[in-house]
Amino acid sequence: MLRRTRHRDEPTTTEEDRVEDRLDETGGWLFTDRAEAGELLADRLGALDPNTVVVAIPRGGVPVAAAVARRFGIALDVAIVRKLGAPGRRELAIGAVGEGGITVISEQMTRQFGVSADQLRDLERHERAEVQQREYQIRSVLPPIGLTGRSVVIVDDGVATGSTLLAACRVVRAHAPSRITVAVPVAPPGWKLGFGDAADAYLSCYTPEDFMAVGQWYRDFPAVADAEMLRDLTEARATMGSPGDLVMSAEMERPEHPGNPDVAGNPVAVLGHGSAAEYDLDIEITIKAEHAGTDGEPLIGWLNVPAGATGVVVFVHGSGSGRMSPRNHSVAEVFHRHGIGTVLVDLLSMTEQADAERSFDIALLADRTAAICAHLRSTEVGHLPIALFGGSTGAAAALRATADDPAITTVVSRGGRVDLAADQLRDLAQPVLMIVGGHDEWVLTINQKAMDALPDGSDLVVVPGASHLFSEPGALERVANTAANWFLGHWPR
Repeated sequence: MLRRTRHRDEPTTTEEDRVEDRLDETGGWLFTDRAEAGELLADRLGALDPNTVVVAIPRGGVPVAAAVARRFGIALDVAIVRKLGAPGRRELAIGAVGEGGITVISEQMTRQFGVSADQLRDLERHERAEVQQREYQIRSVLPPIGLTGRSVVIVDDGVATGSTLLAACRVVRAHAPSRITVAVPVAPPGWKLGFGDAADAYLSCYTPEDFMAVGQWYRDFPAVADAEMLRDLTEARATMGSPGDLVMSAEMERPEHPGNPDVAGNPVAVLGHGSAAEYDLDIEITIKAEHAGTDGEPLIGWLNVPAGATGVVVFVHGSGSGRMSPRNHSVAEVFHRHGIGTVLVDLLSMTEQADAERSFDIALLADRTAAICAHLRSTEVGHLPIALFGGSTGAAAALRATADDPAITTVVSRGGRVDLAADQLRDLAQPVLMIVGGHDEWVLTINQKAMDALPDGSDLVVVPGASHLFSEPGALERVANTAANWFLGHWPR
């Protein structure tokens, strides 16, 4: 992250100074992990009435909120909400839905991304079904706490667009609490403005100027598994202050499961590690600087894994591309429809992105790809097969990383500069699919030459009439569907 220089004898009076001091103290992050963030947040809260309830946003907000509740010995609960991700860019929230029929829509975001009324209805229908599923998972073993007349502190691990927290405020407000405070470890400057009077007070530990994503401020920011979340919640309910009245008795019959009747009587099985039903992840991930090989800055990205996914594809971006690329998001959305998970991570840190030559450092990009794969294997979906999807110079980095990692199942190259990995092609054991536009004549020539060096089972597909960026109508979707079918056909049986 970009940082200014400040003399040590200069007084610390501004928020920017506070952030700088913390970064200097820790070596480049604001929080070691969510538990420490919760401890620091508790320090900022100061003191809470014993009748206060801490309400977490699942899943990432639960470890933070648990630390706050432990500090004050008070009750912990959750507000079950789901963000509405923009079509093709699921990580960008255009709204949120929550239990009790709550819906929050950002008209500005829907206009910005051209979301139609039909698309919005489909998104809301899908995410509301997910809310019902999560209500079953959590409420069948953790009855909600009565909030009427009580002070409530809503906690998450950070603020991005704020839509999810706004929906949580409305979920909580429907229970007529005496006061609502929104408390988060980190948020962008001006984050409170979009909430209006949804809460009575707002608090954050830090609001850094160069805020890009929540995870960039944590040294360790893994996905929180359902089983881990449920364990934190049940331990809190058993050991912390009296929760007061429960909305429903813990002994009453579990709620009806909204989907598969086979698991209706066993919510722990639904939440268990490794179950295909557990997926449908849509989370931010952070590759720590020491693992990524950056100078103190993490790599930021998104992991999206649909329910029942059979594998995960890591996007290896070329020059001029990254996790925000509309082309990459369009391809990822097609992969999700095929039941394939995706990982989109910037291969260069914020500072490195200012150096154009870094985008052509194939060895560096390959090392970063290897770090991303290693991180992915440490997550709750790490047992799934991993494949790579590379474009332009990113394809060369993907091929080089694959030559060094026999556990990567296969590679698909889109308009790839495979000539930049010529020395590694004969070291590959995995089959490779190269997809090239028919009008991209020079790249087509170098891909045709590469076929002789690739392993048996490799293939070259030419998309007629397509240019290097596949910007022609239907061309990119054809690339995505061709790649998806290749991945599905090359996962280990």
